[in-house]
Amino acid sequence: MHRKLALKRCRILLILALKRCYKRQDSTLEEDFFLRTIDNLVPIEVKAKNGTSKSLRTLIDSDKYNDISWGIKLVDGNIGVANNILTIPYFCAFLIKRYLKTLR
Repeated sequence: MHRKLALKRCRILLILALKRCYKRQDSTLEEDFFLRTIDNLVPIEVKAKNGTSKSLRTLIDSDKYNDISWGIKLVDGNIGVANNILTIPYFCAFLIKRYLKTLR
């Protein structure tokens, strides 16, 4: 893992007060964080670049995870929404919990 990305993940971890949550031993599927709402489990992926999020897309599309219907991608870029993935700049990570509370 790149050092800068690791530092960003640590900062976001502190902001969200979360633990790193998911890494399957028998797979390359990995997710950085999860947050639980009343209705959903929301995967959060921290990306070094604003590229594709294969693990996030796999979780959203999978029939195994009924409570995952969308996710959040944190990037060094702009805000956007596409294919059930909300893209948020790193500096807005502190707003994620507040945003999730508005979805009730």
